Amino acid sequence: ASGRIMNIGWATVCGGASALTTLREIKYDATHKALVSNPVQELVGLRTATLATITQPLALHAGGTFEIPGTKGVAAAASSDTSVIFTLPADGSAAIFGVCVLVGPITNSSRAPVKQQQWRRQQRGSGALGTAGPWRPAGQCGDAGNSTGIAVIANLSSLDPETRTRTATVSIGKTNTMQGHPIFLTMYEDETEFDMRILSDRCMVEAFVMGGRHAMTSMGPQVST
Repeated sequence: ASGRIMNIGWATVCGGASALTTLREIKYDATHKALVSNPVQELVGLRTATLATITQPLALHAGGTFEIPGTKGVAAAASSDTSVIFTLPADGSAAIFGVCVLVGPITNSSRAPVKQQQWRRQQRGSGALGTAGPWRPAGQCGDAGNSTGIAVIANLSSLDPETRTRTATVSIGKTNTMQGHPIFLTMYEDETEFDMRILSDRCMVEAFVMGGRHAMTSMGPQVST
């Protein structure tokens, strides 16, 4: 459409092949004085069903997990659009939380598609959300526990008493936020929620955080055979 700025790129997917990312629209965020990148709005029109919708807040304790009902064993969940909202600790304390997608048991194929879901979620405190498999309390997803999965992890510092800001470190496809190429963003005191949107398509996962202030891409689960 006239006046819109689009972006698309190549990404490495399962098996080392290349594929195009989701078409993204670039806009200017006047509040943060920065560009944001999000999937084009037309993508919603391609969705054929909603696998799960959860709107009631759920409290997760440190190391806790929550598996989304109705997504285990659903083939369509391997290609889906997930929206998550985390409510941050009101006292300004530090928090680590995340989402594990494309979770499932290791199979004889190193590139077998596994499970995910479409849902909207709210949470309080530290913890993790996932489907059909474990989230590691140490901040790992799909590690040596006979499961596959791609993690999107956010590690927020406590609120700085002088600047009244937090620092968020976010990673995708790694067992902790300092592996690979994490991204960093500043969270302001009046920002009480942290949102993630995750697009999974069997062999590629794209994550957009805080309204598209950062976007990340990871290949799907890789298992050595």
